[in-house]
Order: sequence, then C-alpha cells, then structure tokens
Amino acid sequence: MVKMARAFVALSALLALARSNSLIKVNLGNVKPSNPLLNGFNIDAASLYHGLDFNDANLIHAAQRLGPGVLRVGGGMADQIRFNGSDHSPRVPGSVSHTISATYWDSLVAFSRATKLQLLFDLNCFQFRTETGAWDPSNAIMVLQRVQDQNQVDALYGFELGNEPAHYVKRNTDGPNATQLAMNFAHLRQLVTKYFPRSSLRLFGPDLCCGFEYLDDFLQALSPGVLDAVTVHSYPLRGPKGNATNNCQLGNMTNPILLDGSDATLAAYALSRDLYAKDLPIVLGETATAGDGGCPELSNRYSAGFFWLDQLGRLHAQGWHGVFRQDLAGWSGDATTSNYALLGPPGWTNGTNPTPHPDFFTTLLWQQLAGDRAVEVLWQELTDLRIYASCTNDNTSVTVAFVNLGTQVYGLNVVGADMTFDDYTLTAASLTSDVVMLNGNALNVNSTLAGVTRTGTPEIAAHTYGFFVLKGDVATRCQS
Repeated sequence: MVKMARAFVALSALLALARSNSLIKVNLGNVKPSNPLLNGFNIDAASLYHGLDFNDANLIHAAQRLGPGVLRVGGGMADQIRFNGSDHSPRVPGSVSHTISATYWDSLVAFSRATKLQLLFDLNCFQFRTETGAWDPSNAIMVLQRVQDQNQVDALYGFELGNEPAHYVKRNTDGPNATQLAMNFAHLRQLVTKYFPRSSLRLFGPDLCCGFEYLDDFLQALSPGVLDAVTVHSYPLRGPKGNATNNCQLGNMTNPILLDGSDATLAAYALSRDLYAKDLPIVLGETATAGDGGCPELSNRYSAGFFWLDQLGRLHAQGWHGVFRQDLAGWSGDATTSNYALLGPPGWTNGTNPTPHPDFFTTLLWQQLAGDRAVEVLWQELTDLRIYASCTNDNTSVTVAFVNLGTQVYGLNVVGADMTFDDYTLTAASLTSDVVMLNGNALNVNSTLAGVTRTGTPEIAAHTYGFFVLKGDVATRCQS
C-alpha cells in the first residue's frame, strides 16, 4: 500500500507538472571513457605586475577550497615579466613592477603549496630574443635554477612559453613564427629535463587565441615528446576595450546564439589537434564570458554562471582534457581590472576580504558532483536549455547539470531514475546579483554545499542553473 501511495503521489506530481510546464524526457546513453577535466585556474601575469599579495590569509583561505588543482600564472603580461634571482627585496602589495624578485617568487610557490594548486608558470618568450630571432633562455634558466636551489619542484605542475603567439605576431614585428616557436619549446624541454631529470614537469602550449594556420604550422613543426598538452584560448563575448564594440549587455549573458559563439573556434582548435597532434590532450587554457577583462558587473555576477556551467558540461562531454578559468583574482592583461575573477573586487591585490562571486560556487559544485566519466545525453535538444550528465565521483549515482537560459519552467523526466533525487539549484535575487543561493540559502566562502533531497520530478525554474543527483537504474551504467 505504501508503494502504491508513493507511486500515486509521484504520478500526480508528474501530471500536474506536465499540465503547467514543459516536461522534458531524457534518456541517458553510454558512459564515456574516463576523462578527468583538469581543474585549472588562472592568475594573470598582470597581477604579478600589480603586486598581488600571495601571503594574504583571506586569499589563501578562499583558494584552498578550490584545491587540489592547477594554478596557471600567465597571459599577455607574461611576455613583459622578468625574474631577478639576486633580488631578495620584499614586494609591497599593490606596487607595480615588471620584475619578480626571488622573495616574490617564493611567496607564489608558498601560495601554491598552501592551496594545493600546483603552479603552471608562463615564461617570457617574446621579450627575450637574440639578434637572429632565436629565443634567449637566460631568464628562464634563472627561474629553473631558483626552483632547483630551493627544492620547489613539488609545487610546480609545469611551464608554458609565451602567450597567444599569433596575436603577438599580428601586433608586433619581432615575434617568432610557428616553426621558431616549436623550436623554442624543444629548447625549453631540454632545459627542464636537464634541471629536473626525475620530475614529471609538464610543458603546455602554445596558448593560442587566434590564427588557426599558426596552430597548424606549430603542431606540424613540433618534435615528438616536447609538449604534454595543446592549449588554446576562447571567449564567446567581447569585453570593453578602447572604442571597440563589445557585448556587455545583460541580455547577452543568456543569449544562446552568442554564448555558442565559441563553438566553431573550439571545433577548429580540436580539428588541428586531431590532424597534427592526435596523441596530445587538448586544454582550454583561458575562458570566461567575455575577453579583454570581462564585462563590469556582469562577468562576475550570477549572470556569468549560465555560460560557465554550460562550458564545463560541454567540454567534458566533448572529451576536452581541461579548462582554466580566467581569473582567480586580481588583474587581467592590459585591461584596467579583472571583471571575471572568481574572488574579490576587480583589481584586488590585498587587504579587503576577497569575497567569492557566484561562479566560485558553481566551480565547487562541479568538482564535488561531476566525476571523471561523462554520460551520453539523448533528448530533443532545446535552444534555451542545456543538459549534461556524468557519473558521480564514487560512481554510485548520475549527476545531471542543467542550464536554463530562458523563461520557461521545465520538468525533467530522466528514464530509469528514482523519484527521489538530490537538488543543487543555484538561484539569485536577480541576474546581476553578486550573492548566489543554493536551494534558497545564501552562500559564503565557508558554506557547506549540501543538496536537498526531494521526491517527484526535478523542476528547472526559469533563468537558473545547477545540478540534480539521480539514483536508481539510471546509475547502474556507472558501476561497471
């Protein structure tokens, strides 16, 4: 009788939902091979120039929640930053300098250790060139020497060399062509092997943002065993920069056509990798809603989460090997500040508490709920609704990530799922809110991200995103 009563209640709820909203039927297909989506975050090299305080206790505390993972320190300013191993002067937070002292470098390494975010450091490639156009590795050698002398290799994930080379060559006349850059990477590989013969330090590159021919030529010229991953950059929208037209309007944050704008770019990148370096992983080394520092009061608000969760689900489903979110905190490139940072106000360096923005919590929930294996989603796709699935980390359940860009309310009927599920819906008072709520509870840096167990058909409200964790027959595919 109890089972019958429950079935009646469930059926009644399903019929009521079908009458009032759109009921979406979803079948889950095959589990894809294990493919951990590398958990990466960027601190732009511009933050080094502006003296971001890596000793700040509040920054360390917040970043610790994101670890373990990888911290990329790079970007356009990386090709203007130089290391001075003989300079042991302390860095005054907020002071500007193109030089990294040994003391400031050590604080970055200590931050990496404290947060369990291993350091992927972008070495200066374009500023250090000889008269013949070859790369001068002298400054990179000083960095490698410091790491060796101070036994810091445990804190490092690896190195990059230069940033967005095709973009650099377009803007300047002295940048390396693709063949030269491939040779530069081979030289760096030799140096890393020389200094750390027993380490597994990785080389990522070329961090391309445009110029598909450059990427093709680079990969064809690349010697085997030099790179550990192909890295590229992409932003679907344009941020404010000079007098250029930008996409910084609220409606664009939920515009499916604009948010899908980087699909063709990502597909072209993946095709180049498939053609010329099919054995190498491909990683999205920079992304956020909009380039050029992001959109003020949009790219770090609830409105940014529609793109961010959609990007995480999409890349995992398509077999990408990693994504680095721009930025963790601080400054970005030659923009005034970083409007897409996960932590703190734009241009934060130290002092005030770097309060987390909504995407910080979306990232934590992705880490918590989405495992290494993506699950095929079979349904009649809708323009304004995105659905992705993966096995949970313990392979006992299926996590469904959803993004509702529109005003329609949807019910989700996943074939084979129990009527009881865990709900992790993220909402906000408005699309421009800097406070995000998990099932109605406002979140802060110390919040426990717990779901609410519900019975019935999962409901996706208008302009929301989040996760449902499903059990039942639907999860048996994850247990084999």
